[in-house]
Amino acid sequence: IASVGFPSSYGIEGCQSYDAGLAMSGCEAGSEEAHCKNQWCYVDTELCPYDETKCKEAGGDEGSTVSPFCRTRSSSPTAVI
Repeated sequence: IASVGFPSSYGIEGCQSYDAGLAMSGCEAGSEEAHCKNQWCYVDTELCPYDETKCKEAGGDEGSTVSPFCRTRSSSPTAVI
């Protein structure tokens, strides 16, 4: 990612608004575009799979954002990381 101009920490330091203030994402400083404020992160589904027990322990339900163990979103493999 860094080789094409993104910060080396892009998407890998927990869920944050990585695009805020990043011109490459169309999010120049002060931009009000909704996607610029979205918090996200890369998730290794091998290390952090859906786990109903851990999800419930965190107070969540399947598909909720309470815990990464609750996520049921589809994932796309990437060769970037």
